[in-house]
Amino acid sequence: MPKVKNIFLLLGDQVLRDEERRKIIGNEEKEIERQAFFRCYGDDLVLNDFLEQARTYPFLSEKQFILINRVESLPKSDVERFSLFLPECPEFTVIIAESAGLDKRSALYHAFQKYGVVKEFVLDQMQEIERTVAKFLANRGKRITPEALAELIERLSGSLALIYQALEQIVLFAGSRAEIVSEDVVTFVKKEAPYGPFELGDALAARDVEKALRVCRFLFEQIGRDIPEIVGIIHWQLRRLWEVKQLLAKGTSERSLAAVLRLPPFVAGRLAVSAKRFSVKELQDACEELFRLDWKSKTGRVDAISALEEFLLRRSGAAQSMKLGVNA
Repeated sequence: MPKVKNIFLLLGDQVLRDEERRKIIGNEEKEIERQAFFRCYGDDLVLNDFLEQARTYPFLSEKQFILINRVESLPKSDVERFSLFLPECPEFTVIIAESAGLDKRSALYHAFQKYGVVKEFVLDQMQEIERTVAKFLANRGKRITPEALAELIERLSGSLALIYQALEQIVLFAGSRAEIVSEDVVTFVKKEAPYGPFELGDALAARDVEKALRVCRFLFEQIGRDIPEIVGIIHWQLRRLWEVKQLLAKGTSERSLAAVLRLPPFVAGRLAVSAKRFSVKELQDACEELFRLDWKSKTGRVDAISALEEFLLRRSGAAQSMKLGVNA
């Protein structure tokens, strides 16, 4: 049985999966509101409804997209029928299933491998940033300690635009010293940056809508009104919170988080406190909303800063329903 070109299984890193999903959807996404576009989760997928929808022709568009998040949570009782459907999937239905780590020994994985296209993405984002920053500093006759770099990355949420801006100033602060240390980073943040990306994540977790908006506007001007960069910053924050929730759920102690995530202890502690204020689903839904916001802003369909502020308002409101210490 030949592979079906409209069935995809995306595994691994969330950021790279998002990018690949955009490529798959392609030009169709420019009219995403007019397309038949459905999203579900493996653990709440009703198989009969899914099969009926997948076989129903979308009369108002040429294709329909069915996105399945957490496909690894599909009930075992449904895996066989689901797998049997894959080679029969009609051409007008595009199925994009995603998972952070579907077991490659599972029947579901083998079904996608046999009938569809499987793509796995692995990204050590920290290592990529470390290489880029090392080169940036070497050109200026400087180097940075691992501890200082880890602190800078987390304080600025992995935003290279902000990291470069900060390093330009920190290099000046360091003077004739060849090595940049953690104290240089802390001094810069306290003196030159009234708000950093970390404050945005803290404000969302603390349900402080006013501060979230204030920090967002500051960062918006700081990085040249670059909405994709702001979206990337927020996504970094949400992804970190998601990682912390997963680790805590697996029994990792809060004291061990710093070592596991390669973070300064105070950063890991703040993340642990913030992560407890959100459910896993809230974080996943927020990432999906960011994906749509990013696309709409790029296609000029929304005013970018207004849409981002509305996002912060909604997500701050969603956080109000969570109580400290409640895990999903």
